[in-house]
Amino acid sequence: MTRSTRILAITLLLATGSSASAFGVMAGDCDSLHAQAQLLERHPEVGTACESIVAVEGRRYLLMSAELREVQPGQLVLRFRGATEDTVFSPGADQPIATDGGPALPADTAAGSPLRIYVPEERVLEVFGEASTIDRLPVPVAVQPAESSDARISNYTCCPRRRPWYPIIDLLPQTATPLPLIGLLGLGLLAGAAGLARRRLRTG
Repeated sequence: MTRSTRILAITLLLATGSSASAFGVMAGDCDSLHAQAQLLERHPEVGTACESIVAVEGRRYLLMSAELREVQPGQLVLRFRGATEDTVFSPGADQPIATDGGPALPADTAAGSPLRIYVPEERVLEVFGEASTIDRLPVPVAVQPAESSDARISNYTCCPRRRPWYPIIDLLPQTATPLPLIGLLGLGLLAGAAGLARRRLRTG
């Protein structure tokens, strides 16, 4: 292997390693989640979205994959890989995971972009549970674009849930009565009978 080839290989390895661990240090893989059978049974999307477990300042976080659905000044809407519902994040956090991170993703971040989400391991059930079951403080999470030269980390809090993104049609109450329609049909039959009687009188 020539010297230039070695330098190129080392450069590529360093670049790959820095992008993979742009935030936190690898602390394990998602196989440890299988011990939490109840969690995965209720929310299989946790195992689908989980990529690895990282440590940030001594705390463990699940590094998860998601797709950006919508960015607004007051919220971030995304869908975790394998999920059937969208999740809404609020910008900023009282206790941010990344102390030097921004409060929110840029407003011009394109919908459909892949994201990395850092979720506290001990509070993952609160992130994927229903909003009505969450009675603790909001969960701090960190968001990072997955495919971007800008490795910016943004701090959010989590998580009310949203319905799947299709229009919900509310059916109107069935309060109408068929009596007017029956009356109109009766009048029509009477008019038809009168016409037939008049015709018979003329021809008879």
